[in-house]
Amino acid sequence: MTLMTTLPQKLEQLSLTTMSRHLDQTITDAAANNISFATTLERLADLELEARRRRSIERRVKMSRLQAQHSIDSFHFAHHKSRQQARLRILKLLDLDFLDKGTNLVFVGNPGVGKTMLAKIIGWRACQGNHRVLFTTAMDMLNHLLASQVDHSLVRKLKVYTEPSLLICDKCEVVTNVELAHGRPGNQPPHRCHRHISWRLERLWRARDRAVFCSIRVRD
Repeated sequence: MTLMTTLPQKLEQLSLTTMSRHLDQTITDAAANNISFATTLERLADLELEARRRRSIERRVKMSRLQAQHSIDSFHFAHHKSRQQARLRILKLLDLDFLDKGTNLVFVGNPGVGKTMLAKIIGWRACQGNHRVLFTTAMDMLNHLLASQVDHSLVRKLKVYTEPSLLICDKCEVVTNVELAHGRPGNQPPHRCHRHISWRLERLWRARDRAVFCSIRVRD
């Protein structure tokens, strides 16, 4: 059994599948162009690293729940004057500096001005930067956490929302309808579960210094 027979198998065993797949062609090119062994090895390593980066990004996108690709090219700034006025600030957000700083972003505006779309565009850009992203609505998140009271899994399920580098929380105005912090209609005190969830979310986000993106719609 020759070296060129066993080497691809060993690369596969080491989970270096891309190196194994490109091994023959890369060695052939190296011999034809008199490329050194070190340079050839580096090329193979670069191919492996790039393939792993692509796979990682694909996993990030799938887990983000963004559902589709959202590019800034599809965000028509001429659609609404508020977009035109905030154009430079919006484009600045795409460099993702706010993630490194642990800064929260809050978009406030009337329905139809593009808050959710912009949030997803930023989320998609973060996925391309290999950041872990999660898109949800405030009500879906609240219902998920409330359901955890049944099996006492609140702490574990909170991690779903606190571990991503970027949490995109849409339709946050619905949370005010259950009035987590100020009680319910008729001056009834907030449910103990609501208080507990609200307290834990605030505590974990502050402790982990996570960047949280909220999209809030304001009714007319």
